[in-house]
Parts: sequence; C-alpha cells; structure tokens
Amino acid sequence: MPVVNEAVYAKAIRFGLGVSADISRVSAFDRKNYFYPDLPKGYQITQMDLPIVSGGHI
Repeated sequence: MPVVNEAVYAKAIRFGLGVSADISRVSAFDRKNYFYPDLPKGYQITQMDLPIVSGGHI
C-alpha cells in the first residue's frame, strides 16, 4: 500500500481546519477491484472509508 506524503497530509489538515471539517486521527487506504482496459493492475487505491478530512462547509 502507498505511504502518505507528509506535506500533502499537512495541507489537507490546513484545508480541513479552514472549512471547519472533521479531521480523522486515523487514515487508511483500501483497494477497490475493477476491470477496465485502462487499469492494468485491476484495482484502484482509495480512502473512501477513512478519508483524511470529511465534512466541512464554505
């Protein structure tokens, strides 16, 4: 599984604080299995279940 880029994680937290979002203390990657001709690995990596930031408003 991938490793989170710390600079991107810090920017996501700053964005979340700016829009009054919920910032998760735990973040995880998941694999979603797909069969598409342009997706040779057969899966996509996502943070759908445990995103870094969720909710918020502008």
